[in-house]
Amino acid sequence: MAALYQGNEAMKYAELIIGNKLATPDMIRLLRERADDTFMQTTRHKDFNDKKLIPSLPDGLCFADEHPMILKIGNVYPHTDPWCGVGTPGIRRSLFWLLEIEEDGSEMTVFFGVEGHKAVQLKNGDYVIFDDSKEHFVIAESMWVGCAWQLNTI
Repeated sequence: MAALYQGNEAMKYAELIIGNKLATPDMIRLLRERADDTFMQTTRHKDFNDKKLIPSLPDGLCFADEHPMILKIGNVYPHTDPWCGVGTPGIRRSLFWLLEIEEDGSEMTVFFGVEGHKAVQLKNGDYVIFDDSKEHFVIAESMWVGCAWQLNTI
């Protein structure tokens, strides 16, 4: 996995950034209980606003909304995301964070892909920052829980 380099202004323009930040047991439990496959659920839970507990962003980027969309789903078909923030974004980016793969005792696989890049295999805690105006997808052998934020420039 490529590392997310802090303090690099140019990183906000990268089209695919990959890192890892393990979620707390409380965050995982919350998503198991509340997330679904509608792409309409969000959470206001305090842990998702604690900058020490969520993935760090490259310099120059910020969360467009404090409350992430939460998901409990398997495969996600190729799609692009509409801009849901206020005003016009300075740059189109989203952060997708895979909190947990729901395993049945066997080795489960989850891949994330975005147009123009090779699909990458994700494990618990992996996140990707990517251009959400390009087609992207998730291929999974099982259910997983995760969340996503749209990002904007500061």
